[in-house]
Amino acid sequence: MMKLFFLLGLISMNFEIMLLLGSVILLMSLMELMSISVESLSSHDNLVWSLVILSAWICMLMILANFKVMSKSLFSGLVEMSLILLLLCFAVKSILSFYFYFEAVLIPIFLLVMGWGYQPERLSAAFYMFFYTLVASLPLLLAIVFLMGEMGSMSTLLPPLTFSMSNNVLLMMLVMAFMVKFPIYFFHLWLPKAHVEAPVSGSMILAGVLLKLGGYGLFITMMFSGCNMLVNSILSTTAIVGAAALSMMILRMADMKVAIAYSSVVHMSMVIVVFSSNSMLGLVGGLWMMIAHGITSSGMFSAANMMYERSHSRSLINNKGVLSLMPFFTMLWFMLIVLNFAGPFTINLFSEILMISSLMSMTWFWSIMIGAICFFSAAYNLNLYASTQQGQTANVGTNFNSFNTRESLTLVSHVWPAVILLLSLVL
Repeated sequence: MMKLFFLLGLISMNFEIMLLLGSVILLMSLMELMSISVESLSSHDNLVWSLVILSAWICMLMILANFKVMSKSLFSGLVEMSLILLLLCFAVKSILSFYFYFEAVLIPIFLLVMGWGYQPERLSAAFYMFFYTLVASLPLLLAIVFLMGEMGSMSTLLPPLTFSMSNNVLLMMLVMAFMVKFPIYFFHLWLPKAHVEAPVSGSMILAGVLLKLGGYGLFITMMFSGCNMLVNSILSTTAIVGAAALSMMILRMADMKVAIAYSSVVHMSMVIVVFSSNSMLGLVGGLWMMIAHGITSSGMFSAANMMYERSHSRSLINNKGVLSLMPFFTMLWFMLIVLNFAGPFTINLFSEILMISSLMSMTWFWSIMIGAICFFSAAYNLNLYASTQQGQTANVGTNFNSFNTRESLTLVSHVWPAVILLLSLVL
């Protein structure tokens, strides 16, 4: 616990000191996680500790990425508020308390999008995100109150067989709030809109941590609700078909942030499928994917913002030829791309192997969908790299100045934790 309080103090420090001390604490924490076996990550305490480390690290990098932001004290206060609410959300043992902090996290993110967004449409995007998630959360509150009366307790540590969830409507009320937060296909429309209008720090916490809140909520819901074949089949079929459709749609998108946002939906859809399959192998793979995706997607949004700050455009066409202007940035961008499509020797590949191994034994239909997702995931990621880094520089007023130390530290700090995590599994 002393490490967690010390991490909160790092947020307001000078960014070089903050990153140095934060790196030491993160390395110490990862060394502790190295002693955890692959299977034991599915335990509640180990999962909570992993998500706490991820939240603290992403929040520090948010300050680093937005170092020159206006009203810095207010901005840092909102980031600290987000981190405190996230830590409380993961620390509580009651489902009702989790619901309270689960919804409270939206407030600082709502203010970040409204106050530091790039376009006038940021107001509509903030309200769209807020009410889209809030409406889906009201049935969750009703279901929690009902179950507290039935069970007498709503601890997250209840054994799986304590209560048999036979009411399909009740279970759907429980999981739909987490499906919107993940989000699942058909309920994903708020995510790209929020990412496009949010500042880079908003995109980082949305993709890096907030989506994982939905995964954590689904995980603890499945722990005490047991297996419901009808609800699980509806969720898994919707998620995997939607992921295959979105992976093909991303190839046609010209906006960098929208493409990265939709790639997050594709990855999280596979996590929804394995959580609904009740397979221990898939569950472990899904939990590792949540952690790996939190690091990778945050780094990709940060890198995309660095190109946007120079070209003042999110279009792939207007950001061509970066390789000849910033070769070191291109190397880091390529490493993030490889992490995003689960390239060789990455923690993302390890988690996808576990997930695919558990899903391909289910039905032949899922095998076809998984094959399409893997193929198009590599295709749109390589297209994202080639479209921005290769070719001639677009003459539309772009000003790709030198790649400074702060930006280098930001991207490197997204890459090396993924390498350490992979080494921890190998060793």
